[in-house]
Amino acid sequence: MRLLELLRDTLRKKVPPGAGDSTLRLKMDSAYDYYSLSKIDEDPDDLFEKFCGFFDDVRDMMEIENLSNARKAAYEEYTMDSMAAMIFGSNMIEKAGSTEETTLKLCKDVFTGTTVPQ
Repeated sequence: MRLLELLRDTLRKKVPPGAGDSTLRLKMDSAYDYYSLSKIDEDPDDLFEKFCGFFDDVRDMMEIENLSNARKAAYEEYTMDSMAAMIFGSNMIEKAGSTEETTLKLCKDVFTGTTVPQ
């Protein structure tokens, strides 16, 4: 499963620094708005680290459950759709990006390691 391999490899090697070549990057931007999170008790960097750990937990659960290829593919598709929707929503908040359809296609290409023309 290409997405899970990319997530696993990226999270083990690249997160949180995000340095190096990878087709998938998951990194909290240095411009992150900490002020908006001032009402929560936990440090945003700690929450981000905790979030990244969930990927390993999900992968481990999928291995234990010995899911069929169809269920793994369905989970992969759901994960890509969810992440693309999150990116589209973030772009809308920032008044950036493109249409939902274009964003979904570009995200899926990036998530699967497909070369995206500049």
